[in-house]
Amino acid sequence: MSTSGESGVKVENTNKESDDKAEAYYNSAISKSKAQDKKGALADLDQAIRLKPDDAAAYLVRGMAKNRVEDFKGAIDDFDKVMRFKTDQSADFLIYYNRGFAKLSLKDFKGAIADLDETIRLKPDDGNAYYHRSIAKIESGDTQGSKADLQKTAEVYKQQGNTEEYNRIIKLLEKFS
Repeated sequence: MSTSGESGVKVENTNKESDDKAEAYYNSAISKSKAQDKKGALADLDQAIRLKPDDAAAYLVRGMAKNRVEDFKGAIDDFDKVMRFKTDQSADFLIYYNRGFAKLSLKDFKGAIADLDETIRLKPDDGNAYYHRSIAKIESGDTQGSKADLQKTAEVYKQQGNTEEYNRIIKLLEKFS
């Protein structure tokens, strides 16, 4: 399967028939995910990976799906596999952001901060990464670091014209005063 699609990860062809079936399951999973059929999407991704166990794109999308069903340990495992199988760096932002979110959800604040640091390095205009890193920092006792990240979050949202999120972050910052 030579897939880039939604995940941005490219994978080289191996066995044509198996690849075609894996790609069909992958595409079905994307459709089911868009239709909010989380279990169906996961089942199809499991089949795609069974047929093509080195498919970085399928692991990435399955990891994101596992985050949505709060299987954070399973998501982290999938994101770690993406790092082993990926053929380029185009999806690194998605990998680090989603793995950081999973680690934050599991209260691995140090791990979350490390992944979100990398997310921000790759995409410094992502307000969500700063916001989630601020949560990890406050939970690990770094109040000033958390406040600085919230300020950066507000700045990014303001620059992007996202008034609703900007106002929400400003209200959070007021609690620091």
